[in-house]
Amino acid sequence: MNKWNLSENNCFSLENHEDKNNVLILSFGSLEPGGNYLPLGTDLLVANYITPLIAEKAECYFLPTIPFGDTLEMNKDSLKIHIDEQILYSYCLEVVHSISNKFKKIIFISYHSLNNNALNSVCRKMKSEGMQISLIDWWKVVGTVGKPYFSDTPYPTGHGSEMITSVMMSIRPDLVKLPEEKIINPKKELPFYLEHLPNGNSPCWVYGNFNDYSNQTTWGDLREANQNKGTKLVSLSIDYICSFIQTFKNHN
Repeated sequence: MNKWNLSENNCFSLENHEDKNNVLILSFGSLEPGGNYLPLGTDLLVANYITPLIAEKAECYFLPTIPFGDTLEMNKDSLKIHIDEQILYSYCLEVVHSISNKFKKIIFISYHSLNNNALNSVCRKMKSEGMQISLIDWWKVVGTVGKPYFSDTPYPTGHGSEMITSVMMSIRPDLVKLPEEKIINPKKELPFYLEHLPNGNSPCWVYGNFNDYSNQTTWGDLREANQNKGTKLVSLSIDYICSFIQTFKNHN
């Protein structure tokens, strides 16, 4: 039994450990292509592996991962599961409302950045109702702490690139099948879209999809992706998030 897994507890055990300041973690994954070398459930597999480690270290409860999310930008003919943003918003809102009588602080950990639009709206709504709530983007954390460890290539944090592949090689090496050609070039238009990425640094946003970014569903240089690097990235990212959670716990 994992004492921090809410689904493995019973009402009696929760009453004995009840603390209105406890933080509850709710994580979100996705099912979408990661080239021909990463599993469809990369985000979900990472969420299921990482979230219990964060919860144990930060000493807070967590719920089972919500497995599917917003994959609208992925190629239409790709094997994926897409949950419309409004449906994802309504679903998450009901989940949070359901446990708001027991937990007054919630942290969403998004392992798929396109879920963030719906989750941001849930956070704003719940804050207006008096809840302390936070949203953490797992892959942005990895990209932040991993900067000193990435190779000097244009897209180390690209979709399916060095960063994501290294993390998967650490967590589930049996599911990573590196291609013979380890340099996957994006389309020439990708820099334009990255420069004007919604919620990025530019005040002028341009909306693209994976057909605009790559002839595949991934891009980047995999030559420096490896298991040891992934293990380092995972450890640093967990420490980073747990440090934030401690601060969040103490914040009123």
